Amino acid sequence: MAAITLTTATSDSVSATTGRTNRGPFAIMTILFFMWGFMTVWNDVLIPRFKDAFRCNASAWACRVLAPARPWPWAPMLSR
Repeated sequence: MAAITLTTATSDSVSATTGRTNRGPFAIMTILFFMWGFMTVWNDVLIPRFKDAFRCNASAWACRVLAPARPWPWAPMLSR
């Protein structure tokens, strides 16, 4: 009985023929992932500091968090 050998293309063989690698996009995504995680971890530390800096109580801080940074484009239509 004849043996069947399977060959699959790996990313190394594909990049060797095209000359392209995925290191640049991979590095960018890795950096963004860790930056996002860093911001998430510091969120619990920075919120009380911002409350003190802006002299906000809990209800004022909730209003500030829920308010949009800029008005919605369709907000003028609601006031008519």
